[in-house]
Amino acid sequence: MKNTDTRVQYTKHILFQTIIELLKEKPISKITVKEICDRAGLNRGTFYLHYDSPEALLKDVETAFIAEHQKKLFSFWQEDRNISMMEIMVSFMEDNRETLAVLMSPNADPEFVAEILSQTKGQIVKEWMGEFPGYSKEKCEFVFDYVVAGSTKLISTWLNSEERLSVKEFTNRMERLGHYSLVAIQEF
Repeated sequence: MKNTDTRVQYTKHILFQTIIELLKEKPISKITVKEICDRAGLNRGTFYLHYDSPEALLKDVETAFIAEHQKKLFSFWQEDRNISMMEIMVSFMEDNRETLAVLMSPNADPEFVAEILSQTKGQIVKEWMGEFPGYSKEKCEFVFDYVVAGSTKLISTWLNSEERLSVKEFTNRMERLGHYSLVAIQEF
């Protein structure tokens, strides 16, 4: 039984890598099962044991990525905070730079970033409301949406830059921008 699980994990790993490589070249709508299988060195029957389409494979890659992202965030919220949430997230992005850059690209699912944000928005807004008890949920969500739009663009640019800032410098800049967003809540 364990041997079967290892084979399944290996097959999914190869398929995950392959779809990421193909997404660097073209949009998901143009990727075929045949291309995936040829590139991965697998037959189509093996592909169809796990997925019914390239989009389903991409969704599984996204789900796995989001689960790991959430694990990092929730560990921050549950542990002693010797390190900032931004530093944890920027380090995670750096460790997964290639995959994240592809998943955020126009070739992948445009809803991917929205899915990550929908899962983190509630917790962050809740924390802001705790820090600023006189401010409504609506005001905090408004500022969150504004900050996230800019942050998403900065992250995408950073991930795709050949000569990008170090994790420490990028974290520092993002934290400074985050500070100003909290000031905006107070003045809003």
